[in-house]
Amino acid sequence: MDHRPAHVHRPARRGCGAARRARDDRQALHGAPGPPLRGQAVPAAGRDARGRPARAPPADDARGGRREGHDRDAALRQRRPPRPRGRLRPARRLPPGPPGAGHDVRPGGLPGLLRPLPLPERLPGRPGRAAAVRDRARRATRRGALPLRRAEGGRGAVSYASIRYVKREHVVTITLDRPAVHNCIDRAMCAELQHAWKAFRDDDDAFVAIVTGAGARAFSAGWDLNDAAALTGVGPYDRFRVDVYNSEGYCGYTRRVDIFKPIIAAVNGFCFAAGLETALLADIRIAAARAEFGCLERRWNIVAGDGLTARLPLVVGFARAMELIITGRRIDAQEALRIGLVNEVVPDARVLERARELARSICELPQGAIRSDKECVIRGVGRTLEERLRIEGEMVLSMFLRRDRHTLGAGSFVGKKRPSWKHHGL
Repeated sequence: MDHRPAHVHRPARRGCGAARRARDDRQALHGAPGPPLRGQAVPAAGRDARGRPARAPPADDARGGRREGHDRDAALRQRRPPRPRGRLRPARRLPPGPPGAGHDVRPGGLPGLLRPLPLPERLPGRPGRAAAVRDRARRATRRGALPLRRAEGGRGAVSYASIRYVKREHVVTITLDRPAVHNCIDRAMCAELQHAWKAFRDDDDAFVAIVTGAGARAFSAGWDLNDAAALTGVGPYDRFRVDVYNSEGYCGYTRRVDIFKPIIAAVNGFCFAAGLETALLADIRIAAARAEFGCLERRWNIVAGDGLTARLPLVVGFARAMELIITGRRIDAQEALRIGLVNEVVPDARVLERARELARSICELPQGAIRSDKECVIRGVGRTLEERLRIEGEMVLSMFLRRDRHTLGAGSFVGKKRPSWKHHGL
């Protein structure tokens, strides 16, 4: 029994003629002539197209609407051919182009739906990547921004005018090479260092970097004041705000926070101002016994703008950092060791050798977890404890996504055998 209220519309029931009407619908769908639709003329008086008595158009019901059953009959007679199964998404039309421009019409059905075709490896009239890199280097050389020249030590090797970049096995050594001026850093060296750090970051076969200074007296004595005296302006302030992070000539290398490979500083002598900031870029600092450190830019009214105020408090603590930054006093290697500015002090002749020993020992370890943990530490600086723990938790996923997964190391421990890292833990 229908308990719905009287005002709710109830569809008309299908009577005994439902089967006949369904048969007529099937015949209509297969091309047979069907009964006339509502509003069409009857072919013969009192008869339909099949010679049967014609049905009169349905009358409206008492509420002024048509009966639902008859509306359904009309809709069925006007039914379109069945649609293919599955949802059809709207065709995504791509911009028109000449034939062979990378698109073609999808064959078979759905006219106008376009699909991308594989593009040629190199578009006609455009240089390849190697040629583009060479052209960019030539333009930079003409501008005086990055005087590069091809080194003698293998295909693709590049040497610089102010630094040396040498890779042996998996260890890269970057040497600040201006000993006549205590390896002071000018804008040309900044550009080369920016390029060198990117090269190290993007080299899949480079695991550890060592940065040191040429000669026996200095790691780096800071910014070249001759270059500083010539820099009388930086142009519009808004432009400088962009260039200070993107330009290769504004000590941008000290703002690198995207290198998650280990970096070691072999501090072989004077380490002042921008030289100290370069050493702070490293994760581990090994100092020669003769090394000295200090924020000497204080004497010349030069702002510590290359990472000193950001990194020094993280390394030695707020109080020690403020003392060194404000007073600008020099400290020796032993005091630097005592306050945590350096990790080790070794005899002068062994500083680079010790850095290489440490680098080789790091290269023997699987590299994946080292990089994940370093990234976690760097990305966590300045964040809340909750945010840092979340970053650490997310970094755990890297163990499951590497080619040398953590199960290789754990399984080797269980099997009491030495793990073999085919992909160096990556």
